[in-house]
Amino acid sequence: MTDKVNIDVPLENSADDLDFVQEVQISKWDILGAASDLAIKFAYYDRKEDENLPVGAIQKAIEAEVVTVDEIVEAFAKELKRKL
Repeated sequence: MTDKVNIDVPLENSADDLDFVQEVQISKWDILGAASDLAIKFAYYDRKEDENLPVGAIQKAIEAEVVTVDEIVEAFAKELKRKL
């Protein structure tokens, strides 16, 4: 079920002026799909040119118990709540 809702969001480049909004339709699955995209970017695509945290480093760090998936999720959730 895709139960979309209409939400008013600021137009691009007008975040300071809420008089300029557009209505978009969005569903829970749109948001969860974006979260899935973020996960693969975090674990793989953003690592391709990162010298400090290259591809595979996160997985190896989890396997070596340097960090846990729960700690990563908690850090992401904390930042997301702070930014919203």
